Amino acid sequence: MIVTPQPRLVSSRLVRVKSSPPAVGHQCAVGARTAGRRPRTGRRRANRRLPARRRVVHFEPMRRPTPTPAPFTTQVRVRYAETDAAGVVYYGNYLTYFEVARVEWLRALGCPVTEVERRGILLPVVEVRVRYLLPARLDDLLTVDVWLVHPRRASFGFEYEVRRGDELVASGATRHAVVDRRSGRAVPLPGWMRELLEHATGAPVNVG
Repeated sequence: MIVTPQPRLVSSRLVRVKSSPPAVGHQCAVGARTAGRRPRTGRRRANRRLPARRRVVHFEPMRRPTPTPAPFTTQVRVRYAETDAAGVVYYGNYLTYFEVARVEWLRALGCPVTEVERRGILLPVVEVRVRYLLPARLDDLLTVDVWLVHPRRASFGFEYEVRRGDELVASGATRHAVVDRRSGRAVPLPGWMRELLEHATGAPVNVG
């Protein structure tokens, strides 16, 4: 009688198999490969870049700033006609104070504005800026300081400070074009005017 062996049923349940320790020879081989290596820690080491080659930067010595010429100073007394309904100087009248200061500045240089016009040059205002800090009132004696700033090829500017004693009342600036009186067009600074501005600033005028 021939007996046919029946196939064994294997359970579908997973069985955890405990692996046997590696042979001694295998441990020695692994030890030889890892000899000299540092043990790994739980935290990965960040990739460190080698420091870049440092460059030596040579700095030029600081230049001294161009000295600012001393301001020209004039005084104005506040009149009734210059105040508004609130009893303070009307804001537009500060432009008149600026004009008084720069006209007197030209006169002090020996070239009053009438002489400038006689030589065929006009100096119209093309830009203006005013900052109001304190109100000025009737009969206040105001001191107006004026500086020449930023001379260019066909224009230059003034900056102003209006004070009442030690108090700064207002500050501002104007820019003036150099215009030919006959044609009404802008022209480069004439040589005599450039010399006048250089005398006022005490430094060469760069008209580039």
